[in-house]
Amino acid sequence: MDGVDIPIEERFQVLRQIAWQLPQFSETRLAEWGCSQRELTLLLGVFGHAGAQRGSAAGGVGFDEIPPHQRSLWAALFRGVLVSLSPRELFLRTGYALDELEAAIESWTGG
Repeated sequence: MDGVDIPIEERFQVLRQIAWQLPQFSETRLAEWGCSQRELTLLLGVFGHAGAQRGSAAGGVGFDEIPPHQRSLWAALFRGVLVSLSPRELFLRTGYALDELEAAIESWTGG
């Protein structure tokens, strides 16, 4: 995103805030976005634990080592959250502005 630079150290925290919103959506909505319950559990296992840190995701896989196909799917889920909530609601729920959230997704997926 133009003009928004999310430091790599903060990227995990920003994406985690988006991930925490996913359980608020119905199973039907998540399925429409291509997310099974198993996928949601996996995603939250990586982003959802309060003790998780960048580089120490579930199963010993580093946050930045998540395979590209998995990142693409998760990025689509994150974007689903962004388009489903107003910018104000996103800020209230995550503490980040819409452009910051978009920039974190883009920088993680490589565009």
